[in-house]
Amino acid sequence: MPKYYLDIETLGLEPSTDKIVTIQYAEIDYLTGSQKSELTILKEWETSEQDILEKFLEFMNNIKGFPVFMGFNLNFEAKFFLERGKLYYMYIDLFEHASVDLRVIAILNNKGKLKGSSLGSLVNKPSGKHTKEYYDAGEFDKLLNYVNDESDRIIEFHRLLLKEIPIMYEGKIKDHFFWFKNSSITSIILYSISLKITRLL
Repeated sequence: MPKYYLDIETLGLEPSTDKIVTIQYAEIDYLTGSQKSELTILKEWETSEQDILEKFLEFMNNIKGFPVFMGFNLNFEAKFFLERGKLYYMYIDLFEHASVDLRVIAILNNKGKLKGSSLGSLVNKPSGKHTKEYYDAGEFDKLLNYVNDESDRIIEFHRLLLKEIPIMYEGKIKDHFFWFKNSSITSIILYSISLKITRLL
């Protein structure tokens, strides 16, 4: 089963008005999370938004098997793909595919609160608020540096998460919290691991 890191950069938060300026993805190992391919970055400023959406749709259609997409707050990507795709008579539905969304970890790391459960709280990365500023100024190198840095941090966090889950489960958490239901055990494991990994990054 193929697994891919996936992210986009946009010029705002409203899919009806704000266009997608990059789509980036890379294949990662299903079990270990290690990166298996170079990061592909589709750049709107080199062609057009329609072109990068068409290329991404072609990529998705050519995946063999049932892909799993990994990212942070993938609902954001899914909404933009649906709305922006409609403008060009394309149907791109990320909800049709399995996903691993690290937003869950950020929420656990934020004591269960949605507000403040940012990606930066997990991987200590700069904010993406400068995307539009870089784009409008034609500073595409700065935008690409941000995209590459963000992808490296997310992929590494996910890799460490997959590495630590078996260790934590077989260790103290399994011994001391055996009376919890599976969902509770999972939450405790993920919360403990996220705290540990956040300190490493």
